[in-house]
Amino acid sequence: MESELGCPVCRAGAHTIDIPEVGVSLMSHVIVRRCPACATYWLETERYLAAVSDDEARREAPDVLAAG
Repeated sequence: MESELGCPVCRAGAHTIDIPEVGVSLMSHVIVRRCPACATYWLETERYLAAVSDDEARREAPDVLAAG
């Protein structure tokens, strides 16, 4: 997971879950969120919330995000 991803808007909202939900991956057991300001994907599990690249989001949640 890349720590330089995200913007001040989503970094501030990350811990208050203020980032809109895109969907829930039943395959990976993650909630996929996406910042409306910078379009960074965030993956949320019961233990962590992390900004990830578009490619990593697609790998982790293929049932939510179609490739391409």
